[in-house]
Amino acid sequence: MVALSLLVFVSCSKNDDEYPQEKQVSNITTTTHEFNSVSTLFFEYDKKGRVVKSRYGSEDEEYNYNYDDNVITETYTSGSYSNVTTYHLNKGIITHATGDYDGVYTYSAKNELLNYSNGDGVPFTYTWKNGNIITQGEGDYIRSYTYSTMENQIIGIHYFAENIPDNILFNFGYFGAKNKNLPTSKKSSSEKIEYEYEFDEDGYVTKMQTYVTYDQTQKRKLTSTQTIEYK
Repeated sequence: MVALSLLVFVSCSKNDDEYPQEKQVSNITTTTHEFNSVSTLFFEYDKKGRVVKSRYGSEDEEYNYNYDDNVITETYTSGSYSNVTTYHLNKGIITHATGDYDGVYTYSAKNELLNYSNGDGVPFTYTWKNGNIITQGEGDYIRSYTYSTMENQIIGIHYFAENIPDNILFNFGYFGAKNKNLPTSKKSSSEKIEYEYEFDEDGYVTKMQTYVTYDQTQKRKLTSTQTIEYK
């Protein structure tokens, strides 16, 4: 699973019958300052505005998605390596998965994800407040989150739910509720990560900068910058 800050997709329409009337991300370019590296992630969509492929332009690595009525199949390939996960849905929400990321998902009455368990150990748990996940983690390892007052109109501003097997499906609502607001920080026992944004005239994010403060140094450091292009 890619441990990368990620802004993901909403749609902008060529045709009212094909896409929702929202912007659709074409690509995200990430500059990782510590290693002076640049990578670009591209997205392809079907006529219903769903992501069918995400791929890195400079690498032989991609995710492909196939959507049926009650099943979504995700195929990941990197060179000669590949794996497949099949997600099973009930009323449009994933209840369990089989394959590489097998597990069972449970939700609140508001369709907020509460628990993910694959049976191998302590389950991941999630707590919500005011429409946002404020903690997630396994056992004693917990991450906490804070949010701005700005509504998260871009679906999936970054790789927020990194312990969920698939962030794209989370951000399209297949794991139930999505975060309502833009996150401003993520904190664990060893570090604090903060996010700063720039917007276009319509209020959509065009740049996100990620800063990290490590507890042992207490020095705030810019680690990555992402620029977002829309179709």
